[in-house]
Amino acid sequence: MVRLSDDRAFVVADVPGLIKGAHRGRGSRTSILAAPGANARSGSFAGGELDPRRTPLRDYQTLRHELALYDSALAGRTEVLVLNKLDLPDTRKKFTALKRLFARRGLRLLGISAVTGEGIAGLHAAVWSALEQARAAETAARDASPDPKLRRDIARGPGI
Repeated sequence: MVRLSDDRAFVVADVPGLIKGAHRGRGSRTSILAAPGANARSGSFAGGELDPRRTPLRDYQTLRHELALYDSALAGRTEVLVLNKLDLPDTRKKFTALKRLFARRGLRLLGISAVTGEGIAGLHAAVWSALEQARAAETAARDASPDPKLRRDIARGPGI
């Protein structure tokens, strides 16, 4: 639970281990995609240590592909992209280039260090902003619908 103030709080879930084929139950966590699906309004991607055999962009593209194959509605939700472990010299050195790489694709990449706390306040603000935008879009869709049942379904949201 992240509490920004008395009236601003949200829950964050770390869903590790998403691999290619996860939408078919591949890997040790067969329900890896189902866990956040019921109630999530904002997704996040956390890249950890920079493995020379993998790239954060390719990992992100795999994540997006798996989400789309599993549930297109889940894949369409607002997301906040995060690269963790800025406390590691190699990660810090590569962060600026990675940020530009993601930006060229229209994606904002935030950097944090869970160890030192660097960037955490900015991450919290970005997640809150994404949640507010998602709520505003849901309200607009509900209000624009001529169908009263659809307005109720949108107001309840997924899994609520």
